[in-house]
Amino acid sequence: MFNLKFHADERSLDMTRRRRWHRKMVPDNSLIDTNLPNHGTVANTDIVFRMQTRISKPKPNDPSPPKTKDIKIELTAPRMFLSFKKPYYYELRVYLYQARDLLSMDYDSFSDPYAQIGFINQSQRTEIIQKTLCPTWDQTLIFSNVELYGEPDEIHHNPPNILIELFDKDEYGSPDFLGRVQCSPVVRLTPDETKPIVKLKWLQIMRGNDPAGELLAAFELFLLPENDSGKTMPPYPPQRGSLYMVPESIRPKLVRTGIEILCWGVRNMKTFMLSDIDCPQVVFEVGGQQIESTIIKNAKKTPNFDKPLLFLDVMLPIEDLYTPPMNIKVRDHRSFGRKPIVGYHIIKSLETFRCDPKKPSLTLMQTSRIPAEDLSKTNVSMAQPKKKHRKKKFHLSKSQNDSSIDTKPTEDETKSVDKKTMKKRIKNFLKNHNLSHSPMKTESKLSKIQKLILKSHQSYQSLLSNETIREDDIDWWSKYYASKGQSDKCGTYLDKHYETLTIYPYSLESFEFYEGFNDFCRNFKLYRGKTKFEEENEIVGEFKGLFKVYTLSENPKDALPHRLMSNFPSNNVEECLIRIYIIRGIDLQPKDSNGKSDPYIEIQLGKIRLDNRDERIPNTTNPVFGKLFEIKTLIPLAKDLIIRIKDWDLISSDEIIGQTTIDLENRLLSKYRATCGLPLQYNITGPNQWRDNARPKKILYDVCKRNYLPLPELLDSHSIQIGDSIFRLEDFEQEKHLSTHVGEDEERLALYILHKLQLCPEHIETRPLYNSLQPLIEQGRLELFVDIFPLSQGPPGPPFVVTPRKPKPYILRCIIWNTSEVILQETSITGEQMSDIYVKGWMTGKEDDIQKTDVHYRSMDGEGNFNWRFVYEFAYFPAEQCLSINKKEHFWSLDTTELKLPPVLNLQIWDNDKFSSDDFLGALTLDLNHLCKPAKDADDCTLNILDDQTSNGVSIFDIKRLKGWWPCVDLHDGKSQLTGKIEIELEILTEEEALERPAGRGREKPNQHPTLELPQRPETSFLWFTSPYLTFKNIIWKKSKWYLLGLLLLTCFVIFVLLFLWSMPNAILTRFLRTSW
Repeated sequence: MFNLKFHADERSLDMTRRRRWHRKMVPDNSLIDTNLPNHGTVANTDIVFRMQTRISKPKPNDPSPPKTKDIKIELTAPRMFLSFKKPYYYELRVYLYQARDLLSMDYDSFSDPYAQIGFINQSQRTEIIQKTLCPTWDQTLIFSNVELYGEPDEIHHNPPNILIELFDKDEYGSPDFLGRVQCSPVVRLTPDETKPIVKLKWLQIMRGNDPAGELLAAFELFLLPENDSGKTMPPYPPQRGSLYMVPESIRPKLVRTGIEILCWGVRNMKTFMLSDIDCPQVVFEVGGQQIESTIIKNAKKTPNFDKPLLFLDVMLPIEDLYTPPMNIKVRDHRSFGRKPIVGYHIIKSLETFRCDPKKPSLTLMQTSRIPAEDLSKTNVSMAQPKKKHRKKKFHLSKSQNDSSIDTKPTEDETKSVDKKTMKKRIKNFLKNHNLSHSPMKTESKLSKIQKLILKSHQSYQSLLSNETIREDDIDWWSKYYASKGQSDKCGTYLDKHYETLTIYPYSLESFEFYEGFNDFCRNFKLYRGKTKFEEENEIVGEFKGLFKVYTLSENPKDALPHRLMSNFPSNNVEECLIRIYIIRGIDLQPKDSNGKSDPYIEIQLGKIRLDNRDERIPNTTNPVFGKLFEIKTLIPLAKDLIIRIKDWDLISSDEIIGQTTIDLENRLLSKYRATCGLPLQYNITGPNQWRDNARPKKILYDVCKRNYLPLPELLDSHSIQIGDSIFRLEDFEQEKHLSTHVGEDEERLALYILHKLQLCPEHIETRPLYNSLQPLIEQGRLELFVDIFPLSQGPPGPPFVVTPRKPKPYILRCIIWNTSEVILQETSITGEQMSDIYVKGWMTGKEDDIQKTDVHYRSMDGEGNFNWRFVYEFAYFPAEQCLSINKKEHFWSLDTTELKLPPVLNLQIWDNDKFSSDDFLGALTLDLNHLCKPAKDADDCTLNILDDQTSNGVSIFDIKRLKGWWPCVDLHDGKSQLTGKIEIELEILTEEEALERPAGRGREKPNQHPTLELPQRPETSFLWFTSPYLTFKNIIWKKSKWYLLGLLLLTCFVIFVLLFLWSMPNAILTRFLRTSW
């Protein structure tokens, strides 16, 4: 067997592996050409190899030709080795301080990590840290006498890589791989070299192509000095047992730090091992210290901790880079002493929670977020007033303190307030004008007093109204359009000095100033680890809490600062009334084949689900919902409000277009008071009536108390003092017109101060919608706002009516009286120019209701008489000044689509033809909202009238009736040409008015309001083949009577001559016979 020929390929019968010897090729001096330069030096002799290739032989006894993939090309070349004469010896020091956010590989959501470090041909590993994802090793690994070949300068510029692999130690089986990181050391060619300074830095751990945590480490590679150099290596770092620690010069500098922990509660906890989590407890771990919260006895009834405030006095690094992570573990206390970890969360750095304990949370003098321009110009007096005010206690009325009393002012309360204030103002006026003892009559005195009061005291609600204005046309949508700057749709809202609201183009949580409403507590997602790396971390719940980190005095005997989170609201379950106002959708993702959707709303809060599927809006991607949902719920048992927009389908299941989630608890607890937006004005009546369950004074008192501000003091009804700041009502209401519905002075002043505190104003937020199928792509936006009313503070005010505007039925009566100077298109048989005129008309969008007059035949001078009534019924939005047209896009469509079009009346003059198509003569288009002023006479009617349609236009809905002459035009060579004039009477009526004053179409019954008589047309106006007598009389006789008479005489003469000639022979013969006899 040992005599067999050597072969390189492995065979099935091979039993031993042979040793193969390699020959070393040495240059032969006899082959050196002496004629070459440097011929005597062997080192300068080039060694040249001739590289050849050969094809491997096919298998024996295989007649088939070899396939291309079976052919092997072998390269015949010698093996080359690189050998060095002398290695250099190095020492590598690896400083591993800690890691964070490692992968969890155990069933308890944690790992037992250790690090394996490989460098050249040496390997070491750290100690194993039990049950953690953020291990702190604080260990130095020393690799001694590492042999490296090559010049030290080359090693200095290109040091070899260090490979660090992290594993999870398992009690049974092989360790689980967590990830690896490659890095390069800092090379020091002399032991006393100090630059560059070695610093710990975070290195990204990768597992495949995915991040798997971070490692805080540093590396130094020292060139070992020779024995005779007299240089020594730096001393080894101090030891902890048998392990070396990270040197003091490299490890982070620590400082005494206080951490306030608000451990509020846990939310949405999923089951663990098929059992509910009933008694959770949270463990906090940072910087080697640990603190535990209390245990919740029953998380289903009360998911909050009864003692939420915890405090840690710990040593943390000064530099932000080295701040250790905060480990949050949630364990569940179960029977038989079991305490499994049911969730965890890792906060990489606490620097985001660092704060100044002396800085107040809210300040009065910030003016960057005042919701209106008039408030930003307010002057606040900081000095003491000149007059001495007697400070009064900031008294809250019973209605503001007692939660059982409705804070909504009733009609009787408003009247009583008005009477009291009126009496007081009248008394002061009489005193100032010396009218209290005047002998004038009571009635005349009171009338004069009322006139003067109404003129001088315009700041109070009962004295503001200078004219009687109807409130019927003002609704919530008027406020909405006024806030968006669409004055053409808000009617007279702004003219009445009503306030507007703030419309955010994004969600409130996205507004940077509000900090996502995480100022009181934040939501931290709880995870349960990964069974496989490809799977996503499973979110099993939320921990609700907050951290405040600040530096403490180095002297432990010094008193600790005041707790920042000591004043927090009650953590009991709160019953709240939730009002969800869904205004409209914007650019929703289409779901139907026609590029549109049939959207409707679905609301989910806890186990409550509401929808308006029966009120879907068909065939649109920009629906106007205008829907209010009211839900009573218990916060925090149900805190996540989910708003979905779905697409209605007849056969298949409804698809989710998109959804958005609102954390109601964060808004309820936020210092910015996002429960109910504060309006700009305090109104006790009218369309903007106060809807909060607390009045401004009560709100101001609560806000100051909660945020450690001085409590407000009422100096008088026009002045409030908070600390050193004095606020006066006249400073806020200078040159400001108030509506007729404002409330008391002190309440208005308190509301102005609340806006100075930058609380959440009355608003509409625009929230993006997302779908789980495309989680990163916006599926549209939704305009909405949410009000949260804790019922413990009393019932709220009346809700807004955001129902979409419904069009009102109107009837337009258009009477076509006459036409004049209509162009003549035809030529009669007698050669005269004439037209058979008629008029037709329709409303834009209602082309299926085209109405026509009768025909005025044979108009020789362009004049037509009709006395014909057009009647158009349509639905109209008075505030938006547009028509509502509902049409089906196709005959197979299930639903109609609403179109909003301007109210335009189209009138056209045509020439009637019996045996060919009618001829178009001219057209008139009238915008009923911008009617040009007509001419009184036909002679004054020119094309200039149409030019004033936009500037001097009037609305038929305002003037109700209009009559006159309008020009009709036609385009010839791109220019407008006058083709006729038409006398029209327009009248607009509501449905009730039309029932009271009925009128039929044309001249049909009931022919009244006004009664239309038959027009007095010329005798020539008739259809020629239906009236032969009139045709002869008015056409033939009128033009050719002399010819006809002459023809008649000529005919009679000819007949006479013929008769004479016919009878003359007989007469001659008779006469001759008589003579002969």
